[in-house]
Amino acid sequence: AVALVWAPPPSAGVALTPVLVVHFALAVPRSGRRPPWLWAAWAMAFAFLVGMVFTDALVTELYGYRWGFYPRFRWLGAPYLVFFGVLLFAAMRIYRRDLRTAATDEHRLRSRRLMVGFAIAYVAAIDFAGAYGVPVYPFGYLAILAFIALTTDTIRPYRLVDFTPELAAREVFSTIADPLLLCDLSGRVRV
Repeated sequence: AVALVWAPPPSAGVALTPVLVVHFALAVPRSGRRPPWLWAAWAMAFAFLVGMVFTDALVTELYGYRWGFYPRFRWLGAPYLVFFGVLLFAAMRIYRRDLRTAATDEHRLRSRRLMVGFAIAYVAAIDFAGAYGVPVYPFGYLAILAFIALTTDTIRPYRLVDFTPELAAREVFSTIADPLLLCDLSGRVRV
């Protein structure tokens, strides 16, 4: 009973993961172009989120494996897995296009490393087998850990995203609609 109560909430992250992966793939080449189907993908992701978290369309029962309980997918599982697969394929196509159009060796190496990282991360989909009665231990977290290590090792040296105080301040300031007064430690107005 306790496991069944905790089964739906993590689905919120699962429902949004494929669209977030596509957004990350689009951010790397910094082309600025968003495919026209991206808004439809977001709408579908939120529809899956609602169905997964607030209804019994995804999970109402659990499998009891020797390593623990695992959700048993109902009818919403199959359409979600198709959605998941299509968006992961789209993300890989974005990386492949970026690799083909890379102008420098450094750009090609970066794109190749990200493709490999995401290919490793996709191995984590093996965790869905447990939801269909295949007693495979959910070792997908190992693939995600390898992905995080490889992606971090790629992002940092190639400075794909400069995580600096200025970036954080710029992002925070861009979301504020009200007037803002920023002072330094001595009380002088800076912004």
